[in-house]
Amino acid sequence: MGGSRCAGALGVIHKSNMADLNRVRGCVALTKTERSYATRRLYGTLVQRALQSIKLRVAPTAPVARNRHEEVVMADTENTELITYVDSSGAKWQEFRPGSRRKVFSEDPETGQLTMLVQWDPGYRMAEVEHHLYDEHLYILAGTFVDQNCASGPGTYILNRIGSEHQGFTPDGCTFLEIVPGRPK
Repeated sequence: MGGSRCAGALGVIHKSNMADLNRVRGCVALTKTERSYATRRLYGTLVQRALQSIKLRVAPTAPVARNRHEEVVMADTENTELITYVDSSGAKWQEFRPGSRRKVFSEDPETGQLTMLVQWDPGYRMAEVEHHLYDEHLYILAGTFVDQNCASGPGTYILNRIGSEHQGFTPDGCTFLEIVPGRPK
């Protein structure tokens, strides 16, 4: 498994600290595959312990939003207007147009700011060409979003800048996050 200089390098991973990570990375007697495996395993342990630590310290005292209208602000926040938490799992889909639903997370009609999750049924097509008065950021989560320029699948980020236009549709259904920053107040 490796030379004597690195004996135990794989066995000490359970200690999960930066010294272990550096020891594994610097261990030339391990093969590249062994170093890669040990590093991944150590990172996994570090992340797991960090998450457990966060859960133990935060979960018992941190309030959790129960619906999309409830705002939860942490006690040490100086300005309670600066942070909003939205639990979208409890929010109901709102029919926006036939074949199109949305969950609005944040909206300010005064500035045009809007953040929402959008879901289209298979075969949905926007009724008309959309002309953008503000930048629009889309992140495709599931399905296929198609416009006159491109077909985009999960993991695709699309930026439609002010003045652009498109008419989106989906052959197989689509879910995406839409963010419209609007204009400053």
